[in-house]
Formats: sequence, C-alpha cells, structure tokens
Amino acid sequence: MTTFLSVEALSKSYGSSPVVDNITFSLARGEIGCLLGPSGCGKTTLLRSIAGFENIESGSIVLDGEIVSGPRFVPAERRRIGMVFQDYALFPHLTVARNVAFGLSGLNAAQIARTVDSLLETVGLTGAGSKYPHELSGGQQQRVALARALAPEPRLLLMDEPFSNLDVSLRESLSMEVRSILKERGITALLVTHNQQEAYAMADRIGVIACGTMHQWDTPLAVYHRPASTEVAGFVGEGSLIDGKVSGNILSCALGEFSSESLTNVSAIKVLVRPEDILPDEASPFQAQVVGRTFRGSSILYSLRLETGEVVLAQIPSHHDHSIGHKIGIRTDLKHLVVFPGAATLQAQECVLE
Repeated sequence: MTTFLSVEALSKSYGSSPVVDNITFSLARGEIGCLLGPSGCGKTTLLRSIAGFENIESGSIVLDGEIVSGPRFVPAERRRIGMVFQDYALFPHLTVARNVAFGLSGLNAAQIARTVDSLLETVGLTGAGSKYPHELSGGQQQRVALARALAPEPRLLLMDEPFSNLDVSLRESLSMEVRSILKERGITALLVTHNQQEAYAMADRIGVIACGTMHQWDTPLAVYHRPASTEVAGFVGEGSLIDGKVSGNILSCALGEFSSESLTNVSAIKVLVRPEDILPDEASPFQAQVVGRTFRGSSILYSLRLETGEVVLAQIPSHHDHSIGHKIGIRTDLKHLVVFPGAATLQAQECVLE
C-alpha cells in the first residue's frame, strides 16, 4: 500500500516543556489511524501539527508526497485537510445545509445543493437540511460536523475526540458508522482519543502515546495482544503484571509453569495476564481469593489474590457468583505469553507456548 501520511521524528515544545518527542509513524492511503493516550500526553498537539495549526521544531510531515511541515511549511488553509472537533464547532445561526456547504467554493447553487443533499444522505440526515444545530441531538450534530468536513473532499480527515460528548452506546454505534462512511469513500483519516473502545472500533492502526512519546504503532490486535512495553500493556486493555522466573525453556510464576523454546534465559521477568486468560476451575490446584468484583451484566470482573500476594483480574461469566473473601479454583487459558524483562521499561517478548 502507498504511504499517504508520513510523520518523521517530529518534536514540539511549549517553552522549555517538550510536548511531542521524536514521533514517527505513517498511514497508507485509505487507512484510518488512531492516536491513543491519556489526557495531556501530546496527541492533540500532534494532530494540530499535522493540520498546520502548530509549527514543529524538528522532523517532518509529508502528505501525499508533499512536505507540509519541516524543511518547508504549508499553511493550514492550503493543506486540504478536513477537521472534526470535539465540540462539533457548528455555526448556530446557520441551518444544517448551510453548515455543510460552508467550506464549498467554486460551485454554483445547484451543485452545492446536490453535494449537501448527498452528504446528508451519507450521514443519515436526509431531510434535516433546514433545521438548526440546536434542534438536533448530539449524535446528529456530530454527523453534520462530519458532513461539513467531507464536503470540500479533503485529502486527509483529522478527528479530535469526536465522540467524547456522546453517551456510551451512541459513541460505539456512531464510531462504527463513521468508519463505514470513511471506508466507502476511501478517505484517509487520523483520530485522537483516550477511549480504547473507540480506537478498536475505528482504526486500522493505533499509536499509543504516553508523555509525548510514541510507544507503539501497530494494528489494534497487535497493540492489545503484543504490547511493546509495560506502558502500552498498562494503558491498553485490563491486565496485570506478575513476577516470573525463567530456567531453560520453562517459565515459572504464580499461575504455574509454561514451556516455550522462544523464552530468553533471564532470571527475572514480568508476565502479562489479561482478564480473559483466567478461567474458573473447581478442580484446579491453584486457588485465588476474591478481593474485589465489578458486576458487568453477562460477566463479573474479579480481582483475585494469588498465593504470592499478587493480584490478577479475571473476566468470568456472571453465573459464577463469588463473594469477596471467597476462594476459587482457577486455571489459565493463555494462548501465548507476553513477558517483559525485570526492568519494567524494556521491550516485550512474545513467546509461543508448546
């Protein structure tokens, strides 16, 4: 696939405080990327730099083969980039149709009307052109914002926390709808969010950012199952790191012994355990004490204290109803091991179990 957006060694500071530090990633034409991280990690600054709202200190941004930041700077209005904001940024005094048409130029009235009608149909708002933003729900306003951003046919679409003002169920359904719209139109897009479920629903590639540094840029599946560092493992998904030791090709930890030829022979490691890796098993010799529980309808997320004192999470069907203090038998259902050297910031190894 052809690289469409390339960010190379980008750094940006405000005063003496570095906000984005040496970040590199790329998107292929038609891909949807996501910058995922906690508030204040630098992801919005990175997005604004790509949009042309911020100058960068070093590195480069290349869009469709054109350098837009770095050795030369192309102003935001000449980058042909669409932007969808967290607060929608609709004009309250304009109708929906006039909001969508705002960025259109070089077309006659009939062409503008056809374009607006087509986009409103695309985003599921046929017939809403005469309404005003305050007459719409939050989800409908976000659809109008998307239609307005798509109207000038941008080369790249940027979205800054676009669903954060919506309730959970609408956020999930709308994120999938937006992905479908972008894929149908072949639009390259980059999303900023702190919400993991949004990232999984929307993105082909996810970049996990912490403290201004990109820790991993990969597929959603790889970011979840093969986190590159403990920072990624701790932020993406729910999980626990427990102590382990390696001797030869045998890993020993509080959950048992595991064999893998791909294990590196280091004395002390950390093992990543996800909630879905732990299953209830009354016949198991491994016992764990329930020290916390969160009811989630079809399942219960248990916090389980192992014999070593370490605590792991377990996502167990809710018909297995255990009280705090109760001891239950557990077994592991690890498809592969993700282990980290004892120094917590070093990179992970993925080990295939025998």
